[in-house]
Amino acid sequence: MKLKRDFNYALPYALHDAYISNMHYHQGTLTLDFDQGFYDIGRDCAVGGSVYFDSIDPAFSEVLVYKRKGNKVKGKVMSLKKFIKKYGEEELQLIDEYYDDDSAKYGGTILCDDDVLYFEMNIIILGDMYYLLDANDLDEEEDSEEGQDDEVEEDENNEDADDDEEDDDVAETLEDIEEALDHLEKKELPWAERVLVKNTTFEQRRKIVEDSLGGDVTCAGDDVIAEMYNDYIDGKIELADINREYMKMMGGE
Repeated sequence: MKLKRDFNYALPYALHDAYISNMHYHQGTLTLDFDQGFYDIGRDCAVGGSVYFDSIDPAFSEVLVYKRKGNKVKGKVMSLKKFIKKYGEEELQLIDEYYDDDSAKYGGTILCDDDVLYFEMNIIILGDMYYLLDANDLDEEEDSEEGQDDEVEEDENNEDADDDEEDDDVAETLEDIEEALDHLEKKELPWAERVLVKNTTFEQRRKIVEDSLGGDVTCAGDDVIAEMYNDYIDGKIELADINREYMKMMGGE
């Protein structure tokens, strides 16, 4: 057995190349502030805001901080809380972001005054992650969505108008009784049953009933279905009315 893993997943926003200006930890919650914003994938623009985790595990969330010197790497692992205390107000540039079921992983650089450090952050998530957009960006996003909704509604109205015109065109040309019956049987046209009465004569409707029941029809007596066939032949009801009544009698409705 061979399975291919799909590494593509849809994110509403991208933090790549974004700058974390502040990190705040408080009673199991974590907030990452982005003064310069991050990237809105859907609208192809930058938006201001923060990333908020409503519950993380501080005991198992940790950060590797290291620096490079030639081919050598020197660093150490520290808890997330200690990292925030030491580097929480430094500007962090995110280069990589990755998410799985219970963690968020960020990698990038720490832009210190006297040195450039690198970090690999692993946040253990116990709850949910939220993108908190600035009010102005949120208003613009809602306006954009409303504009899209208006366009969709306009398209649907145009499609409905086109469908009505198409129905009228087909109704005018659908004069052959056999074609109408074929459409009705396949349930391709919901108005085909009306075409049958409108575009057929008494004799044609009688022949339809005879062919349907397989013999000569007098439609006499007290039987409800027989009376309905009489009404259909007289052009008072449609075949669908008979079918519905028959389904009721058979327990289908």
